[in-house]
Amino acid sequence: MSKNQINFSKMSKEATTQLNTFKESAHAIAVEDLRFKAEIKPLKAQLESILANRQNDIDNGMNVDDVIAKFPRIEVDNAIRKAETAHKAIVEPLSKSMKDTYTFIPDGMHDAYTKKITEHKRGDFLTAIKTFLENLGIEGCSQAQISKLAENMSDMFGARYAQSKKIVNDNILVTAISKAQFNKLFMAVFCEMYIK
Repeated sequence: MSKNQINFSKMSKEATTQLNTFKESAHAIAVEDLRFKAEIKPLKAQLESILANRQNDIDNGMNVDDVIAKFPRIEVDNAIRKAETAHKAIVEPLSKSMKDTYTFIPDGMHDAYTKKITEHKRGDFLTAIKTFLENLGIEGCSQAQISKLAENMSDMFGARYAQSKKIVNDNILVTAISKAQFNKLFMAVFCEMYIK
């Protein structure tokens, strides 16, 4: 191991467990999202077909009540609602489990990231990285190790294209991502890069 590499085997058991929980939750949410999309796509296509048929008959002069009776949508609406409710019931506890792992991210981390993006000052970000490592149970890292970790992770973070309102009102094309997006991305990048 080079002298600028951090020994992540020194992490606390709680940190290791939480980081694994983050990775497992992210995977389970992705699997569920794919399952849900596969389930909902034909239901939405069925609903679109019903609505198109209704509109066609209305355009051809049929009475609205007769069209509704001819092309009922109650079954497909119920199936969509049932699928959405089931999806939400599966994803909510996984999302909560994922967010619970953010406790290792120091409170000022997002502000330090934003300052790094907007003002090109990275001192607070390096301090926050050091605190993050200490929260994981990794202490005594050199400034070179902290700087290398921050640099490696920063390469994986991206600013985002500004929303239209920001472009028009503030003449800004690029903004920092939100704290919620940042926390999720921060944990994902850290796990991808350092937790095998």
